[in-house]
Amino acid sequence: MKSSFPTYPPRILRRHLLPIFAPVGKRNIRIARQALPQRLQEIAGQEVHVVMLDGKTHFGTVLSSDGKAIHLRDQNARWTSLKRHSQVLPLDDIMEVIFDIVTAY
Repeated sequence: MKSSFPTYPPRILRRHLLPIFAPVGKRNIRIARQALPQRLQEIAGQEVHVVMLDGKTHFGTVLSSDGKAIHLRDQNARWTSLKRHSQVLPLDDIMEVIFDIVTAY
């Protein structure tokens, strides 16, 4: 059975098609609950995953934080009400916070 996908010579594949699929380097930064109060300034305005002690995970943008809680806007809040899709997560209930940093490669 013949494949329906075209086959390209290696030099054409290397020169024309591979730059389209160039990998983007990402690095996950994990902040444990013990280090979280000292690193709250680092996550301000970032898109983060917040893993709670009960196993639930929240994803969104950090709006503000103080020594007791993180105010998080859910990711789908762009087209809906900010009041309905924002949450205040106490630091005592958070197990870890994870966010991505895009690197050169």
